[in-house]
Amino acid sequence: MPFNPFIALTTSVFLLVFMTACTPNEPSHENDLKLDEITITYLGGTTRFPINTTISIVNYAYPIISYSKKIIVPPHRLDDNAFETTWQTALQPQDFVYIEKRTEDLNIFTANELSDASPEKPCFGVSRVKLYVKSKRGQENTLTLSGAVLCQEKTFPTGFKKLIGEINALIPKYQPTLETRFAIWIPKTLKVWAG
Repeated sequence: MPFNPFIALTTSVFLLVFMTACTPNEPSHENDLKLDEITITYLGGTTRFPINTTISIVNYAYPIISYSKKIIVPPHRLDDNAFETTWQTALQPQDFVYIEKRTEDLNIFTANELSDASPEKPCFGVSRVKLYVKSKRGQENTLTLSGAVLCQEKTFPTGFKKLIGEINALIPKYQPTLETRFAIWIPKTLKVWAG
């Protein structure tokens, strides 16, 4: 049988495709911990004037920071006894990537012992912190940290203090313009006054 280059090429391509399809793929861990969302919620204040503040950073491809602060005030001060400030704005992607790197360094998706740390000294005026993270692959973790732990020098990991501090630092960095703040504030104020 004479050599047929077309048949030889077709057979080679078929064998190559067959061998590639049958070779087991190694699981890729490259994207296992790509951060998709990180949210810090401050729970607390005083019993009389509780405050709930949430800082959330989402969307790896086009990072957005959102901020919400809700203050409950006594009914005699406002008819609707809650006042809330909210806004959201676009982050520089490098800020989000930096925070993502910090969470990977801290193994934040597997951490679970932070709420049990006992404070060495009393700490006043610091709310409890709830930290929520979600990866691009759907991994999630939630940690609740005692506010008293945050101001300890030795018992609380320095990396977590820095992470929380860096997320807090994004609030003034990305605050909306004065015009935007008025545009957000005026309708809410009118709604409160209207009852």
